[in-house]
Amino acid sequence: QQALKDVLILSKTMSYKAALAGLRYGGAKGVIIMPRSNFNKEKLLIAYANIVNQLKGRFITGADVNISQNEVVFMKSYSPYFVGTQVDPVKYTAQGLYYSLQVCLKEIFGRASIQGKSFSVQGLGKIGENLIKKIYRWAKKIYVTDVNQEKVALIKKIYPRVTVVFPEEIYQQPVDVFSPCALSHSLNRQTVSQLRCRIILGGANNQLADQSTGGIIYKQRIFYAPDYVVNAGGLISVVYEYDHQRISRQQICQQIKKIGKTLKKIIKKSKIAKQPTNLIADQMARKIINQ
Repeated sequence: QQALKDVLILSKTMSYKAALAGLRYGGAKGVIIMPRSNFNKEKLLIAYANIVNQLKGRFITGADVNISQNEVVFMKSYSPYFVGTQVDPVKYTAQGLYYSLQVCLKEIFGRASIQGKSFSVQGLGKIGENLIKKIYRWAKKIYVTDVNQEKVALIKKIYPRVTVVFPEEIYQQPVDVFSPCALSHSLNRQTVSQLRCRIILGGANNQLADQSTGGIIYKQRIFYAPDYVVNAGGLISVVYEYDHQRISRQQICQQIKKIGKTLKKIIKKSKIAKQPTNLIADQMARKIINQ
């Protein structure tokens, strides 16, 4: 039941993401229930690839949480319906976040520059690490956290100026930008009340516990960049790979830059309607899908 609920929420988000990214495909998602112990991951991935084959191309999929690019390459040897072997979607997700960050900074502070701004990054997986890489040189302060202590130690070694905090403390840091890059639903009534930031922008999917959480953030005068809008770079890159035999990184980046334009539209509509950005984004996505 938990997996089914998770996959339906994620697939809806992917549909909205594809719509607002201007892609000509619907969105979908696969969730694998991993056994607690005594299992062979390769066999599990082969079984998943066989399920994907049964859908005969109606479902195209790739890497995400706990699935690496190497594992996608492995599954592609069992199924042709996998993407993300020629492009690195993580890199392009981070690129989309970077473009979106500039739009948010310009909106809130009047300048798109990262120079002198402070950040808190929740989750040091593929997206979180790549985001730190992009902002580290210019940021005034970066707070980081993750439940994986080995990952925390590695990030601290690579980026010695970051400040490590406990997972429950990440919300309370006085920063300009809070970046949720871990698992879903990290923003709820309790955690949002602790925030001391001006902007929320991150790579995690389904950051809000529910729609009303976006309303609470709005009332607190914190700008929320809708997750499925700003983290669409990875999806854009794998769709490009699926549609083209030859990869043009320049063309992918041009498409990803459009995320910023979409975000500006959401900001404008939010101001006019005096509604939270998450509701505006949902309305825009549903309009595209319904048309």
